[in-house]
Amino acid sequence: MVNFQQIEVILAEDEEMFREMALPNIIEAGIAEDKIHIAEDGQEAIAHLDRLQAQAAPGTVIVMLLDVRMPVMDGNKCAQTVQESVASGSRAACPFMICCSANIREVAETSSGDFHMTMPKSFSPSSVAYCMTMAFN
Repeated sequence: MVNFQQIEVILAEDEEMFREMALPNIIEAGIAEDKIHIAEDGQEAIAHLDRLQAQAAPGTVIVMLLDVRMPVMDGNKCAQTVQESVASGSRAACPFMICCSANIREVAETSSGDFHMTMPKSFSPSSVAYCMTMAFN
């Protein structure tokens, strides 16, 4: 059985409305609120990732929910940057990265393939729970 207490979630979303809708659904899916880290763009998400990877206990799974369109660094660029740092050896482990978008067609057309899966906005607690379970596989 999957232990959601081992999951740290980075939610990268620039629109406050979507953050406010997503947060309760992530909590209802079984993720503790203190395990959810909010970023307003991809750069903040990477900063959270760096901190979490440095401090995480063994067995911790890090999941990044990345909005496709954000200022400063969008979700595609963030996922690409993380994958490149893993490939170069400068990052030991790759988090489970989920692309989140209100426009799934756009995701299919623009995604660089660096995501592990895609989830449409706004998502339900059951879809969050499914994605968190997939992060363990």
